[in-house]
Amino acid sequence: MTEYKANTVAKVPGIEKLSKAQLSSLYAAAKAIGIPVDWLATVISFETGGTFSPSVLNKAGSGAVGLIQFMPATAAAILKVSDKKLAALMASKMSFTEQLKKMVIPYFKGGTYKSLNDVYLKVFYPAAMNKADDYVLPAVVYPQNKGFDKEGKGYITRKDITRTINSIWNGAQAYPRITIIVGFWTQVFAGVVVSAAALYAVKVAKDKRA
Repeated sequence: MTEYKANTVAKVPGIEKLSKAQLSSLYAAAKAIGIPVDWLATVISFETGGTFSPSVLNKAGSGAVGLIQFMPATAAAILKVSDKKLAALMASKMSFTEQLKKMVIPYFKGGTYKSLNDVYLKVFYPAAMNKADDYVLPAVVYPQNKGFDKEGKGYITRKDITRTINSIWNGAQAYPRITIIVGFWTQVFAGVVVSAAALYAVKVAKDKRA
């Protein structure tokens, strides 16, 4: 009999669109990165506008695509291809689970993330991760991100960025959490979440053929 353990995730905008297998993939990705699934879910919810779509394009026209809005140059570096446009196209053609495995996990892997703020700043502007709240982001960042400037200051600070992502997570606390059922030895294999029961069944089948 397969052992199962129940896990939950905050009901951030759009997460209800995910299938059980996709929720399991999300949990497995967060575990591989070494962060709570809530943090990863919140960042993806915000970056995709609540769609959780691996093919969603940046509405401001930056060319960013996917679950954490990979810029073409970043996609090219992760996928190890020289053509930035091709890399962005490759990313947009991936499934939810495939992009988590091939791009999201490698992007975050090896980092130290002590909070949701760290995770989001790694996506938005890594240089701001260890700065004070009043750290002002470069002017070049402002035009496509002035929505963060709620007071109309003409610039955005680290606090402006973290305040926004935390408001999404805090808002999710008003709703019941979503349960994720994961096989005791769940593995992400070839882009598909495979439970312990399925892996055991394959082993038995091989043993019988031997």
